[in-house]
Amino acid sequence: HRQDNVQVKTTGGSQATVTTDAVSQRLVYQIDQLPEVLNVYPRVNGRRERVDIDLQLETTPDINIPAKTDEVTTLVKEVVEKQMGLKLGRVTVHIKHIPYPPDSSNAQNQKVEEEIPSGL
Repeated sequence: HRQDNVQVKTTGGSQATVTTDAVSQRLVYQIDQLPEVLNVYPRVNGRRERVDIDLQLETTPDINIPAKTDEVTTLVKEVVEKQMGLKLGRVTVHIKHIPYPPDSSNAQNQKVEEEIPSGL
């Protein structure tokens, strides 16, 4: 796979470059620590001075999707802009729930979640 370099600009006027792989590794490390996030698979596209981030998240099935999306997006902005000194372009978050095991004590919750759409 092709590695892109992205330019870092410091407030002091210095310049450096960082690979998109380095951005991916940092995002995996940070996002993996969030509650209810089981796995994270980032795709980082470098565009000279900015990066676009596409995240595939595997989560527990009982998360609050809007709240988790906001939490992840805020963390991405913190990591990319503040910690790495890059300009953030577009961030896209895709969430995939890992199902409860069939014999789980949460089976009742899963049944309730399946009934919710029919009541709309």
